[in-house]
Amino acid sequence: MKFFILSLEHEKQKILIYARDENRNKCIIETYQPFYVYVIPKSEYFEEVKKKIEEINIEKDISIENKKWIGKEYKVLKVTINLDDYDKLKAVCDKLKEEGKIIGKKEADIPITKKFCLDNNIYPLRWYEMEVKPKLRYKDVHIYELKKIIGETEGDYKLKAIALDIEILAGGRKIPDPKKDPIDIIGIYDGEKYYILYWGAKGEGGIEVKNEYK
Repeated sequence: MKFFILSLEHEKQKILIYARDENRNKCIIETYQPFYVYVIPKSEYFEEVKKKIEEINIEKDISIENKKWIGKEYKVLKVTINLDDYDKLKAVCDKLKEEGKIIGKKEADIPITKKFCLDNNIYPLRWYEMEVKPKLRYKDVHIYELKKIIGETEGDYKLKAIALDIEILAGGRKIPDPKKDPIDIIGIYDGEKYYILYWGAKGEGGIEVKNEYK
């Protein structure tokens, strides 16, 4: 089946792909994304670090890979775990770093939905051919289980959307207070035209503009 990807969300490691099919039916495609962290041991402590991680009392899978960061290649440990067990892994890695035995860890802070996109080369606002298994239908939403992503494909889709950008006078505060800080300007794009609404303007307070700059 062909799906136009709108957005992705997650419930822990369960990925929810919100999409439309070729008939514009609302769809949710469910799948699972492994959570992993790359631990970079210093070469002289590689086996010791590997053993320390193996001893952590959590379900895990450890593999050895060569990865490149900022132009330099490292021999690393890819540690795949349950997302809920990350704090246990982090505690061991923090101690190993304090002891000077690892350079650090990478990709622990990448959101699980972004990991899924990067690992599967799939991104919103594109068409993809997928092999799916029907799971259930809730009201007008078709829910599927993802079996296989075949790849990106051609297609057009007319989105019904509106984008808003709000600027607030916060008086130097980083976080605005809705009780004190007024809205100064609102930018609106409805897919075809740009509008700027601002305080102090004549008439209804809005003007049509060509783009965000004019």
